[in-house]
Amino acid sequence: MEDFPLVSIGILSYNRPQDLRQAIFSVINQTYSNLEILVSDNGSINGETREIIKEFAEKDKRIRFFFHEINRGPIFNFEFLVKNSTGKYFAWLADDDLFAPNYVTDCISYFFSQNIILASNMPVDAATKQPVEMKNIPNTPGLKKKEKYKRVVCHIFTDLNLFYYGLIETASLKKCRFYLKKVFGADVLLLLELLNSGDFFINTEKTGLLYQIHPGQGSSSPFG
Repeated sequence: MEDFPLVSIGILSYNRPQDLRQAIFSVINQTYSNLEILVSDNGSINGETREIIKEFAEKDKRIRFFFHEINRGPIFNFEFLVKNSTGKYFAWLADDDLFAPNYVTDCISYFFSQNIILASNMPVDAATKQPVEMKNIPNTPGLKKKEKYKRVVCHIFTDLNLFYYGLIETASLKKCRFYLKKVFGADVLLLLELLNSGDFFINTEKTGLLYQIHPGQGSSSPFG
């Protein structure tokens, strides 16, 4: 494995200019620099959003941006970002969330010594810095195959888009048969398919995603 593989970060954008600014800052300021930063704006009607994207792209050549004239829904945007990525590893980032500065550096290190297909640190509440347990993907290394599936299925129904919060091996993600398809439980099926290619690892001792919890928010699943 190469020491510093290219990592693609796909940022989903829609009408949140100031949150988006913070999200992009959190990516360009990662301690890991070999990044491809993709920003896909899904038909924002707020002109400031696109101006912010252009502003960052002019200053940082790692940024590639895409403007869609109409909002084609979150599933389209999730899939579009993966299809246009070229990195060995990939992670999504919502425009109202942030990555801790060492997030990518930490996650890359987890792929070196184990058969890991998805890696992450603990997601925390951006306001309180307390762990957001429902976003925690269970560890699976060392478990028998049946137990891996059981552990993920038992946990996943606490939140139906857990896979969103991790660095994923891109080639394996693109091979998934049910990857972001419009079928019932596609997000659950995606996780189970990824398990066929390797293990999930999360370091609960380090901060990963800084997750913004909004008043009155329910599930943040992109499929809900």
